[in-house]
Amino acid sequence: MSSIELALDAEPEAEAEPLSDCSSRSMKVHCKICEWRNDVLPCEDAEPVEEVHTPVGETKRFMVAMFEAMHARPADDIWMDILNTRTLSGGRSPDTGHRDWFFFPLRNMQTLSPQPSADLLWRAQTTSITCNDGREIKPESDGFFKGWHMIQTCCLVSPHPRCPGSNGVLQDGRMRHGIHHGDGIGVYFHASPPWSLYTVGDGWCMLELRVRPFLCRVKGKTRGKYLLKSNQSVESCGTECPDIQVVGLWHMYRTLPEFVKV
Repeated sequence: MSSIELALDAEPEAEAEPLSDCSSRSMKVHCKICEWRNDVLPCEDAEPVEEVHTPVGETKRFMVAMFEAMHARPADDIWMDILNTRTLSGGRSPDTGHRDWFFFPLRNMQTLSPQPSADLLWRAQTTSITCNDGREIKPESDGFFKGWHMIQTCCLVSPHPRCPGSNGVLQDGRMRHGIHHGDGIGVYFHASPPWSLYTVGDGWCMLELRVRPFLCRVKGKTRGKYLLKSNQSVESCGTECPDIQVVGLWHMYRTLPEFVKV
């Protein structure tokens, strides 16, 4: 029997102070690993759900598995670096029909500039964009578009070869203009999540963006891909882009460490 199972079975001593629930966000936590986890991966209080009665044995197995996952700190250095940026919030499986993906809301990221930045290449305001399957997408109620940017997981916390001076998106807190490639210098993104372009274990993930509506459609065979252009000057290569805000991280569920799935 594991130490976690023994802890679950043990009767508290009469005079002992009750132990805090390690999964609670509202109670003082005594476990150092749980304190660290709650700091690097906080969760909002879950909405109340209808009580479901399950067999005691099944409930106990679930609790043991959950506690083991919460205490199994990732062995992968990349995920330790990601967690230590203090930008991820507790994730969830999205209600999008793509259950093999996991979504993390991001915190402590840079906000959009109050007005369009000076290095933004001015064009007529974009009133709609077209996704890969031809559907027209209108901006959100605040006038901004959602976008999805493909990125290698390692580049969340390490320099990107096309963004000189970068430290990784989660380290910088926002996107950067890349070097000149394709249709110019700027930030490229998809109008809808490019699920079909990923394979399990390919080392890539996806960032959800909030984008100002001054967009250029990328030319060529790639449908549903857009660019927020900088002014195309050499000085703009690798500079931070204040016209895009990074709001979420999407990652394939099967390749996540158990520690972040709880």
